Amino acid sequence: MKKFSILLLGIILFALPANAQSWGDMLKGLLGSETTSQPAVKVEYPTAKQIVGKWVYQQLDMDYTGDSAIASMGVSTAKTQLASVAAAAKLTSGKDYVKLANNGTFTLHSGERKIEGNYTYSPTNGKLIITVNEKLKAEATVTLVDGQGRIMFNAKQAALTIEQQSESFKNNTTFRLMKEIVMAYPEITVGAIMKK
Repeated sequence: MKKFSILLLGIILFALPANAQSWGDMLKGLLGSETTSQPAVKVEYPTAKQIVGKWVYQQLDMDYTGDSAIASMGVSTAKTQLASVAAAAKLTSGKDYVKLANNGTFTLHSGERKIEGNYTYSPTNGKLIITVNEKLKAEATVTLVDGQGRIMFNAKQAALTIEQQSESFKNNTTFRLMKEIVMAYPEITVGAIMKK
């Protein structure tokens, strides 16, 4: 696999347009914007009452809603790696959870970690905005799929927030490459599937 990755990287570098300014430009130039016809999915947003309660983490999720067939394939491949990402982050399916209270506060429990903050929610568009210590603010979209909650953050915004919150990520080569990809394809979302 490592040899294949090096070979693929070599092919990409030789195939890149001469005027590409960044990994994002290179990916767009290389992958183009091939379109595929996807059937429309009915989106159901929970009501303000439905969102309140204890939501138990099931698994990480990732999605791409753009029109590049190759980017869609890339996200599908990346989704196969989410279990190892969850393990590295010490997320435990069926145990970790978040409690959303009626008063606009939330508590997240993951192993020994506990994070508290505030939230606002709009049932008309599923927008959930969470704030932690007035320093960290993130926006997600919450939908219901087969009785499970799906909370998805814009990957581009998530990458920028992670970069601002952690100095170690700024110099991490893998993170920088991932950031360039999500900057090139802003339709990528990351998040989790939760069950009440």
